[in-house]
Amino acid sequence: MLTRRSAVLLAASFTLLAGSTIDVLAQNAVTLRGAGSTFAAPLWKKWGEEYGAAHRNITISYDAVGSGEGVKRFLAATVDFAGSDEILSESEIAKVPGAVTLPITAGRDDRARLQHSWC
Repeated sequence: MLTRRSAVLLAASFTLLAGSTIDVLAQNAVTLRGAGSTFAAPLWKKWGEEYGAAHRNITISYDAVGSGEGVKRFLAATVDFAGSDEILSESEIAKVPGAVTLPITAGRDDRARLQHSWC
């Protein structure tokens, strides 16, 4: 199930980034849940809204709970993806076979940061 959702999330992420309207799994309703970085939350929420408007069968939600909590939830498999400004360690990645790291956004607040997401 996580593998299927990961595939859908990857397709959705690349579709959003590219600005195209690929129809992903049009026959099935899919809900993707994410959590993590508060810095990236506005971006994830906007992408979720935009993608949901174009693909009524897919819902993407994101809880801005902080990077550490998002990673905890991802490792516990209670969310489908997480956002953080820290990269997962090799031992953490090993806990989630098939996990993919995607650099999602970069920005500056009090320091330069690169946001990563795992799915």
